[in-house]
Amino acid sequence: MNRSLTLFGLALAIMGFVQGLVPDISANRGLWISAHVAAIQNGLILIVLGCLFDTQRLTSRLDGAIGVLCMFGLYGLWLGLSVSAALGQVSPTDSILTATVQNVASYSLLIGFSSLLCVLMRSENRATE
Repeated sequence: MNRSLTLFGLALAIMGFVQGLVPDISANRGLWISAHVAAIQNGLILIVLGCLFDTQRLTSRLDGAIGVLCMFGLYGLWLGLSVSAALGQVSPTDSILTATVQNVASYSLLIGFSSLLCVLMRSENRATE
């Protein structure tokens, strides 16, 4: 999963750079730039997670579950912002569709990062015993 996270992170960062090259394509330029910045940041987070998974020994099921949750959440946040900007909304919560995407992405990130933190703390406790 670590290589997949790194590659998906790189792809998201590249999409963010491309999105930043064409800011006049959307109806809400400010939200479009926010989506551009979020894509680059989220891509870098996925790359760091991929490198972190390289150093930790997790079970393949746990590794996959945490990776998928984090990847879904980070891509979902970017997608919600991009769709909102393309539709010309004032904020990402103006429509039910984009608000739902943002909420589901936020919850999956919360579960994914919380699980990762618990696993890392548990492995740190085992290392010190």
